[in-house]
Amino acid sequence: MTSGTCVGAILAIILSCSILETQLIALVFGLASVCFTLKIAGKNDGRSMVYLVLAGTIASSLFNAVGSLLKYTADPQDKLPEITYWLMGSLPVPATRRSSSAARSSSQASLSFTCCAGG
Repeated sequence: MTSGTCVGAILAIILSCSILETQLIALVFGLASVCFTLKIAGKNDGRSMVYLVLAGTIASSLFNAVGSLLKYTADPQDKLPEITYWLMGSLPVPATRRSSSAARSSSQASLSFTCCAGG
């Protein structure tokens, strides 16, 4: 589940882990969120798939809340932009190129949103 992976990535970024460590922690949290979802759903012997869908919704909401709490506690000048770029799917850039990269990413995001919205 992506929300569990996001929590792992946010936690690794807050702890100033390397890129490889961040990816590994995100992977572990993603696998843990899948196990958590399956545990909530229980054995699916005679039940419908609705239990699994509801368990996924519960787990996703829980991990989203934890991720929001972690983002709230992150340093807004240093860690929060890094978390935001990571969650948006950016690649790491050197600190000297961050401001121009952020402006470029912002303009690309607004352009793609405008194109997708049909405006």
